[in-house]
Amino acid sequence: MKAPTNLKRAAIALVFVAEVAAMAAVAYAAADLPQESVIVGEGEVVIEAVDQEGFAAFSVKRVVTPVDGWVVLLEDAGDGVPGPVIGAAEVYAGENRDVPVAVDPSRPLPPAAFVIVVADRGLRGEYEYITDDPEDDFVSLGGGAGGMSMGGAEEDDDIPEMDEPMDWPLVEDTELVTAHFRLTPFNVFYRLPEANIATAFLEGTGTDVVARGIDAPDEAWVVAIRVGDPTLNEDEEWENENEVIGAARVPAGHTAEVLVPVAEVTDGSEIGVMLVADLGVPDVLEIDPTLPARSVDAPYIVRSWFVWKRVAPPS
Repeated sequence: MKAPTNLKRAAIALVFVAEVAAMAAVAYAAADLPQESVIVGEGEVVIEAVDQEGFAAFSVKRVVTPVDGWVVLLEDAGDGVPGPVIGAAEVYAGENRDVPVAVDPSRPLPPAAFVIVVADRGLRGEYEYITDDPEDDFVSLGGGAGGMSMGGAEEDDDIPEMDEPMDWPLVEDTELVTAHFRLTPFNVFYRLPEANIATAFLEGTGTDVVARGIDAPDEAWVVAIRVGDPTLNEDEEWENENEVIGAARVPAGHTAEVLVPVAEVTDGSEIGVMLVADLGVPDVLEIDPTLPARSVDAPYIVRSWFVWKRVAPPS
């Protein structure tokens, strides 16, 4: 599990150009780019993205940036032109790997998207970037996006609006630094028995969960999750403290039994196993158990419930 707060960071030289506005005005005298952009040196920004399937989130494989900010997904409007923003996630100065970016699953996905990096130049820690596209929307970073949690219903929150961009894109030699990847919508909704986990129990030693009767529409993960109590965060939004304690791969089709090695459980916590599609970086588990429906590796859903089986304690 890789939540945004647990991204791996490597130290790099932090080179930031002073007097940004003055230099940008000169640099863009003959360029069709916003004057609010931030100029960076050659090679200071690196973006790697891979083509992938997705439901409500996508993964940006690698981002190197000289400043804290945001990795932003822009719809490919055709002819190599970026369109409106479809998702964003926080990144930090240095190297960020496998960055999950949530999108609105109710909106049709474009066939491809651009990735850019935006410097956090307004209120620190607040996403404040919009383009001048008339269809541009305020982008939720996932925390207030609702989403089903162990079968709960999705809810919509009030969304504020911004009048002008405050965070600025990073530009190298008058060129917006971008990466491009193709998007393929993935359907996570299935019927029984197409997606199912029949039973699950904890072995007597407490170091393996045994899951039986797994039916997966495609290659998938069986993820063991310790269920935590819901708490109010600083924004007075309810979050749970679920924790991934183990995972195992299963092939497409029927699997009679799989062992999921887990961290030893001795406190009597509720444990469950969830069937999760491997959609982002292949063979990399990208599930946030606090917001499963907004994770890159999306849980399968049957009858508006995650494919989820409570793990029985050892007999």
